[in-house]
Amino acid sequence: MKQARKGKKLSQLEVAPKLGLNNATLSKYENGKLPFPDSILIKLSNMYDIDYYSLPGVVKPRLVGSRETMQLIGTIVAGKPLVTYSDPEDIQVPAEIKEAYPNGYLLEASGDSMNRLFPDGQLLVVDPDSEVESGLVYAVRINGDETTVKRVIVGKNLLVLQPDSYDERYKPWMIDDPLVLSEVCIEGKIVWDFANPNKRKY
Repeated sequence: MKQARKGKKLSQLEVAPKLGLNNATLSKYENGKLPFPDSILIKLSNMYDIDYYSLPGVVKPRLVGSRETMQLIGTIVAGKPLVTYSDPEDIQVPAEIKEAYPNGYLLEASGDSMNRLFPDGQLLVVDPDSEVESGLVYAVRINGDETTVKRVIVGKNLLVLQPDSYDERYKPWMIDDPLVLSEVCIEGKIVWDFANPNKRKY
């Protein structure tokens, strides 16, 4: 603010009265001996033609309901190859989801093996930066291209892919073969899900 004032060729004696301050107080603000109150910063920003929200430490409030986009890259089907779209689609998600998972992407759930959690067609936000925690739900790749979404149970030299379905025919898949385990890749944690806006049912 001191530099901005000098850039406008204004003295402290000229600026202080416009803020309802004396010269000594303004000097303490400018020299960092006192923190600038927001009310003073706003007045100075207007006076110096500065964007208030560009100032260090000032957080621009987000509008309620603001949206960002995240890429829908394909469909994940239990036990079958991941279908990757040649032209990923941008889908709107709440801004706070995009902010929390900046590298996240979307997959469309297909099938019934996790239908207690995700209806067919539900969009899943995958966080590729997450650490693996036993008991949580992940997108998992097996044998290079087979992908599934399952609850992952981690044991010693053991991985269990647990379905969560109303259909009791789906059973847990226990993987303890070292060769198969070496080919398992946990792509990311499912951190949020929502209905596909392009597949609404009436």
